[in-house]
Amino acid sequence: MAAECSDEQAAIISSLVERGGRVWVVTGANPAWGRFVESCLRAITPTRFVRWVRLPKGTEPTDLAADDLRAQFDC
Repeated sequence: MAAECSDEQAAIISSLVERGGRVWVVTGANPAWGRFVESCLRAITPTRFVRWVRLPKGTEPTDLAADDLRAQFDC
């Protein structure tokens, strides 16, 4: 998705999640993700709930098995 969430990407994400639905942004702990997530929050939160899940340092979402990734959503 690049360094920022574009208006077009935000519109696509919002169209896939019903009003009142939730968008979960899952990233590694790399500080570079912060800029992307901030742009997602600005673009999507006016119409959808957005939650940022930061994985432990050195871990990327693609490193986790489905069950381990699902466990990150328990809050």
